[in-house]
Amino acid sequence: MNNKEFEYFKSLENENITEEDLGIARKKSIFLKNMKDKFLLLIEMVEEVIKGKYQLDISNLIMIIGAIIYVVNPGDIIPDIFLGVGYVDDIMVIEFIFKRLDYEISRYRERKI
Repeated sequence: MNNKEFEYFKSLENENITEEDLGIARKKSIFLKNMKDKFLLLIEMVEEVIKGKYQLDISNLIMIIGAIIYVVNPGDIIPDIFLGVGYVDDIMVIEFIFKRLDYEISRYRERKI
């Protein structure tokens, strides 16, 4: 992770994500096409942490929450008002998180089986 990415995710350390935020994120997932299931899995992981049913390293949790906030934010790098291309950056963020947290996500999936 480069310094710019680290600073972005570090800035989210004091952010609180609510059930309402997660609900908004869940609704927005329909626009993510083939990344929908991956995005919903990230939301589920955060919900499990909030409920105390799953434990994540704080840095991993911050990265996941940062990704959710980024996707929900309509005014990100490529604003979502540009239909078709507005979600390209959101998809890239989700893919980045899945590559970066591959072990953690695999561990979570195995726990669910």
